[in-house]
Amino acid sequence: MNVMLQMVVLLGLVSWVAAAEDGPVNIRVEVELIALPHIELTKILSGEVKSGAALYGVVDGMVGEGKARFVETLILTSRSGQKGSVESLAELMWPMEQEGSEGLGDVVSEVGAVLAEPFSFETRNFGGTLEIEALVGDGPGAPIELRITVEEVGLLRMDPWLSSQERWGGALLSTPVFEAHQANGGWLLKQGVPEMVTIFTPRERPEERVVVFVRATVLGEGKGGGE
Repeated sequence: MNVMLQMVVLLGLVSWVAAAEDGPVNIRVEVELIALPHIELTKILSGEVKSGAALYGVVDGMVGEGKARFVETLILTSRSGQKGSVESLAELMWPMEQEGSEGLGDVVSEVGAVLAEPFSFETRNFGGTLEIEALVGDGPGAPIELRITVEEVGLLRMDPWLSSQERWGGALLSTPVFEAHQANGGWLLKQGVPEMVTIFTPRERPEERVVVFVRATVLGEGKGGGE
């Protein structure tokens, strides 16, 4: 009976050690959006610098020199093979209708009139969102299969659509103008090596481009190696 108990304990210990060595690991995914002049990006891409790591080095150097700027940085860590998401958002609410109107912009207030109270509002979030699903292969230094959806929504400005002036002062109602960029896809990445996955074009800043870099790093000493 004691021999059987010892064998069970030994088998359990072996299984625990194997799980510790080959079990699930964490993968950290970093997404950086960097804006730089379109003409400078064209020069970089037409030159000898081709790899993702080299491109990142050049663009990151431009940030240090003040020639480029960070737009957004999103980081999320999840277990290999599992999905994860992170949001960094602000909510904006603005009036869409007011008493006596049929919709946005239907009321023209005259001097001396009292501005009607809004009763219908619209809301929208703006900021950064990242969704990931990362899976690391077998063996030390194995590549990481990564699927991501990254979205950046920016508030450009508030456009006035209704103003009023009466004896107690003036009032102004405005509607926001947003700009949204999204990338969705799958890539096979080397561990810890940044890769340029897409470029966004700001519609109100046509002289700029926003470069999107992605890096995936295996954390711990389990399956696939890593830090």
